[in-house]
Amino acid sequence: MSVYDVIMKVKETDFKGAFNFLKGFIGGYNRTIVGFGNNAPRKKVLLEEVEVPTIEPIKKQFLYNMYSNQYIKEWLQEGITEQAMDKFKIRYDEKGERAIIPHFDINDKCVGVRVRNFNELELLKGKPKYMPLWYDDVCYSHPLGGNLYGLNIAKDNIKKYKKVIITEGEKSCLLYESYYPNNNLCVSLCGSNFSNIHKKMLLDLGVKEIILCLDRQYEDENSIEGKEWREKIHKNLSNLSPYCKVSYVWDTDEDRLLGYKDSPLDQGKEVFEKLIKSRKCLEG
Repeated sequence: MSVYDVIMKVKETDFKGAFNFLKGFIGGYNRTIVGFGNNAPRKKVLLEEVEVPTIEPIKKQFLYNMYSNQYIKEWLQEGITEQAMDKFKIRYDEKGERAIIPHFDINDKCVGVRVRNFNELELLKGKPKYMPLWYDDVCYSHPLGGNLYGLNIAKDNIKKYKKVIITEGEKSCLLYESYYPNNNLCVSLCGSNFSNIHKKMLLDLGVKEIILCLDRQYEDENSIEGKEWREKIHKNLSNLSPYCKVSYVWDTDEDRLLGYKDSPLDQGKEVFEKLIKSRKCLEG
């Protein structure tokens, strides 16, 4: 195992948590970690030149089927339908009290499995809400920056309408499917970083409009937190303007349709549609 795999297993965290732990352990953010570049200015990347790498499928393609296919009550209460959970092949680990979330590439090959923990005691102890699945001492993680969750489900509609909704978490894809059955245009980053590989995957499908729907990661839109979050959104979208129309959802303090850290889909279909109608366009 790599040092990151060891930390992920021992600390029961995800790759980001392991990466941050190692950075702190070796002396903070100002020291370069081998394999993660240096402080030299980066050459601007042209998206048409980006190569989309192939992620190796996991050997146990149907590992998720070893878990119960009972529907997850917490998600049912939040508006996710049984049909959506079936479509995304969601399973439930009764013993561990967690959702089993298989991740597929655009060709329906399983490239990784993540879990969503629901055990409140474990979460209070610091266990991550989302993390890769460990099974028989094997970690079924995959590079999140090289794959889009839900693209295997949404690809045909994305090609048809040349439009895509980008969200942070897997749950948002399931909510979108629940609101608009069989008309899904939603994919998830499994985080807030919209990588150049993600962008190239969508441009290769002929996308003409990208709508970024990140969570409301600010209490006050005019606070430092709010301003930094808006800057992050703009940075995520800045190199897309020459290729397609880009916009993003922004919940204003005046409207305040979402709670802190809510996804734009968390408060129901009507709220989501209001946010989409008032989205901000990013000029090139």
